[in-house]
Order: sequence, then C-alpha cells, then structure tokens
Amino acid sequence: MLKCRKAKDIKNAMFSIYCGFSLLGISLLSSCAMTEEMRRINAVEAEKARKAEGQSSNLSGEQIFIRTCNTCHVGGRKGMGPALTEINEHFPTDERLKAFIRQGVGMMPPQPPEVLNDKEMNSLIVYLRELAPRVKEELADEERKAAERAKKRAEEAEAKKAARKARRR
Repeated sequence: MLKCRKAKDIKNAMFSIYCGFSLLGISLLSSCAMTEEMRRINAVEAEKARKAEGQSSNLSGEQIFIRTCNTCHVGGRKGMGPALTEINEHFPTDERLKAFIRQGVGMMPPQPPEVLNDKEMNSLIVYLRELAPRVKEELADEERKAAERAKKRAEEAEAKKAARKARRR
C-alpha cells in the first residue's frame, strides 16, 4: 500500500508540474499576444502624433493662408473665389469670420478644428485682417496706373493723329 501511495504522490506531483508548465506556457503565449496588441496600440498612437505634428500650430497666418486659402484667393485677390478686400466690412467681428470659415459656403470647403485648429484659425484671422487693406490699396494703385497708361496711350494716339493731319496739309 505504501508503494501505491508513493506512485499516487508521484503522479500528483507530475500532474502539478505538467499543469504548472501548461499555465506558464499559456501565460507566455498570452503575454506575447498582449505584447503584440501593445505594439499595435503604440503604432496607432505614434501615427496620431505624427499627424498632429503635420498639422503644426507653429505656422504663421500667412503660411496657413498659403496652405489653405491661396489656391482660390490668390494673394487675397479674385481667383476662383472673390477678392478678400471687403472682408473687414462683411465680417466686422472675428467670431463671424471664424464661423464663416468653419462652415464654408459654395465651393469654399469648411475648415473644421481637425483641419484648422483654434490657434491656427486665430493666426489666419489676424493675417486676413491685415491682408485686406493691403490688397485693396494694391488694387487701387494698379487701377490708377492702368488709367494713367490708358490716358498716355490716348494722348499718344491723338499726337499721331495730329501729326498725320499735319503731313497731309
């Protein structure tokens, strides 16, 4: 009977060792799976951080304008979109201008916070407020110069006409 008991004890010990190794194996496998899952989570977080850096808040209002608006409002002038010369009159408060830019209209796409964060939006609005009078002045100068050129051409045409008349006599 003593031998039987030792055999049972040995069997139980072997079973315990087997179970222990099995649990150890399972825990190692699950920790590998957990490690893989952690790697995936870290990769997703790293990608989010990289995207956030790509939408840097360190851009000036001019840089944001060039990146976001200049395609349609070339230099603040009329392009695919209207000239921005009257922006201060149409949008007297920054809140109204911000709401308009966030919402978009017609072909102008909306600029939600995911695209243009609040810090960038504020920089853009400051730039637009400074840009509008400058563009208005540039356009007025160009119109004045164009009128002067037209006047000069008309005077030259009159002088040529007078010279032709004088030669005919």
